[in-house]
Amino acid sequence: MIERLNSLSDRALRGVAAAIVVLMFLAVGLVAVKKLGSVHPLLLGSTSVPPAAPVTTLEPGDDVCIVDQYVPEGTATVKFASRDWRDGNSVVRLKSFEAGEREGLESPPVEIPGATGRIDLPLASPVASDGPRSFCVELTGTAIELAGLAEHDRDVSSKLLIDGKAVEREPAIGFYSAPRSVRSELGDVLRRASYFRPGWVGPGAYVALLLLVIVALLAALTLLLRAGAPNLAARHWMLVIALVTLVNGLAWSVVTPPFHAPDEQEHFSYIDTLVNRGLPQDTAPPGAYTPRMQDILATEWRGIVLNQDVKPPWRAEEDRKFRERQKELLAYDDEASSVTSAAGYSPVYYAIAAVPYKLGGDDYILSQWLIRLLSVLMTIGGALFAFATARELRANPWWFAPVTGLIVGSLPMFLHIGAAVHPDALVNMLGCALIYSVTLVLKRGLTRRRALAVGGIFGLMFVVKPVAAGLLPALLVAVWFALRRDGRPARAGLLDLAPAAGLAFALVAVNFVLFGSGSEAVSDATGEGQMSFSLTGLASYAWQWFLPALDFQFHWFDAGLLTTPAIGVIVQGFVANFNHLDTQFEFRYYQALAVALALSAVAMTAKLWRMRESAAQWWPFTAFALTAVIGLTGFLILSAYLLAISTNSWLIQGRYYLPLASLAAIYVAALALSIGRRAGHVAAVVFVCGFGLLNLASLGLSLSRFYV
Repeated sequence: MIERLNSLSDRALRGVAAAIVVLMFLAVGLVAVKKLGSVHPLLLGSTSVPPAAPVTTLEPGDDVCIVDQYVPEGTATVKFASRDWRDGNSVVRLKSFEAGEREGLESPPVEIPGATGRIDLPLASPVASDGPRSFCVELTGTAIELAGLAEHDRDVSSKLLIDGKAVEREPAIGFYSAPRSVRSELGDVLRRASYFRPGWVGPGAYVALLLLVIVALLAALTLLLRAGAPNLAARHWMLVIALVTLVNGLAWSVVTPPFHAPDEQEHFSYIDTLVNRGLPQDTAPPGAYTPRMQDILATEWRGIVLNQDVKPPWRAEEDRKFRERQKELLAYDDEASSVTSAAGYSPVYYAIAAVPYKLGGDDYILSQWLIRLLSVLMTIGGALFAFATARELRANPWWFAPVTGLIVGSLPMFLHIGAAVHPDALVNMLGCALIYSVTLVLKRGLTRRRALAVGGIFGLMFVVKPVAAGLLPALLVAVWFALRRDGRPARAGLLDLAPAAGLAFALVAVNFVLFGSGSEAVSDATGEGQMSFSLTGLASYAWQWFLPALDFQFHWFDAGLLTTPAIGVIVQGFVANFNHLDTQFEFRYYQALAVALALSAVAMTAKLWRMRESAAQWWPFTAFALTAVIGLTGFLILSAYLLAISTNSWLIQGRYYLPLASLAAIYVAALALSIGRRAGHVAAVVFVCGFGLLNLASLGLSLSRFYV
């Protein structure tokens, strides 16, 4: 098959690639149409409350009512969350359903078996119009418990009445339509997603962004397939990559709800504190939240994070009241504590982000989005550095570098984090810049200027986030190869390296003296469940990251071969695991990706072995890349192990690998090249199309998580 592709004319090859791209778009389109057209009850609204704890026990004969609860038009089923069922069955129904005058909407008696976590009460007919309504629950049989928030920090009037007495608790209730398709509700989905956004964002903005993302992907693919593409100047490809990344990043900056990227509220609070009150304090407990920030988190964050079935507010009325409260609370901003869990980081990223923060004025939502745009610019920088690195490695074939840049600019997780208020956006760009600088040293030789660039970027990256320490072994490997390549006396090479090492050390030392260690503030671990450090324990922990535990080992994870942390972190978290790790595709897709990655690694190893006679050309960069991956993995495993033995938890996410995004993209481009320059062109176009379509699917996934 590959030989036949390599024997085709250039025009025929482009035709094959175009046909595959069309088929991929059709396949994804058909899947999307099928999902949008599938018919089932749809969530129309809810109390935005997670079923976190029992809020009341229903005994037969209790008068339990929910009063003045907003219920959407078209509600056909009311669903209560429940916990800790007693033995035996119960029969539940809505005794009455009122709006001003009694409408007499009732559910038929519904038998609820034991050990069920939800009560579905279908109404006799759908609700005719939006509005506040009151309804009571009638129970016969065995007592049950309703679930919701037993305690909360939201300023809400009680809607739960038991025997006529108000209970300051919130039950988790959902209101569902009769079976219908998502397609019929698309307009409402986009309208819901326009609330709690900058003023320019409306339903039409999402349509425009979707079209821009598709057009940008198609334009990039068209350029890759043009007959004149080999003659396109590097600056033109850089412009294309920048535009594709910009459009993708802009889409993510709007699709992700405010403060739903990982720890975004902490990083925004750092900026808010830095601008208005000086450097935040690195003392527990965290929470440099102004009253305005507390209101935002209480309204559209708390209880929603990590609870798939809980959605942010969906109504224009809620958005209007939120805006009014924000203006009223502005006068109390000096009540913030100036403490945040991000306080241990240096102010480098946050000082830069202070500019867009100020441009947003007194509107937190606008300021947050403007800072996200700053992060998008850094993400564009990462994609451009990836292009430059690939071009330095291989100017031929011509498609190798553009494909690398486009893959980085379409990698969903790189874009999700790179379109958030997050220092990782800067760290990821610096990681790509560091890889480019090292590549220059390996390809062109070690000079004092290049060494200073490597040392300065590494030092700055370490200052922004200490995860850079995991790349130090790779830098040492690169230095060793560079000194051997030049054939100079070791003393001369070390003289060139001394200023670079001094610069990196100075940056780290100054940061340490002025701002501390640069690590996140972690609350002190209790003695409960602590373990002592041991090399055998670390080795066992590292083993179980990749393989199931052996019988004699302490079981750190309940995982099999295809459910190990390595898949969840390295594959799932690096590619697509959004928000607070609560928005992802089905895990089997990541498992399939892990298998494909393992098979491709075997194929690439065999290819490199066959090319061993020309090892001098590829071995230095390959050794650097492998050491970077292994070194960062070792650093993260060590960090996770230390956290596990001290706090009985682990906090390692795949996004910590994103500084190596350019290496991942180069690997994909090299995989295409391994089948030949001409056939590889087809594979490269398919890979770019695949990542672009995955990004589109990821945007849809994130929208559906919050608004469907």
